[in-house]
Amino acid sequence: MKLALHKESEQPSLDLQLFRKLYPGRFEVRPGRDGIDETFSITCRRTGDFIASTNYWYAASHAHLRASVIAHCLSQGITIPPASLAFQYFRMDFPPPYHIEKFEHEMEGPGFSIVARNCEYVLNIFGDSENERLFASVIAEVLNHKFTETTFSANAKKSLRYRWSRKAGV
Repeated sequence: MKLALHKESEQPSLDLQLFRKLYPGRFEVRPGRDGIDETFSITCRRTGDFIASTNYWYAASHAHLRASVIAHCLSQGITIPPASLAFQYFRMDFPPPYHIEKFEHEMEGPGFSIVARNCEYVLNIFGDSENERLFASVIAEVLNHKFTETTFSANAKKSLRYRWSRKAGV
């Protein structure tokens, strides 16, 4: 089930305004563990509160990229330069726009996914409380705001795919 997001405008949504009040940021990425999975947790540096995490078994660099880009987008006043490789890799792997979907996992329970245009999940947030819905909604909103501002040429995308595949050893 797709959930509607705040339409793009100059004004941040009520969710984003509330989020910034509760979690005034900056946000940082910390390595961690969730059961058998290694994770990169996104936390609010000022309050110490956990926001979300990306998990991985083998692809640590990909999970770290996702967590880092999300943390940068959540941080007020912090932007990732459009020319940075992290920004470009993320946008290539997870093209905008982003939306949230509610799901039910048989072992972990309910949650929300932030999903890219190509149907790749960017992040799963487990739980169905108002906090988890708020986190998912805000992450999708800041990603949409950041990544719909910038476009890339076809040649830049081909060059990035080549560099990404060489870096990954493919």
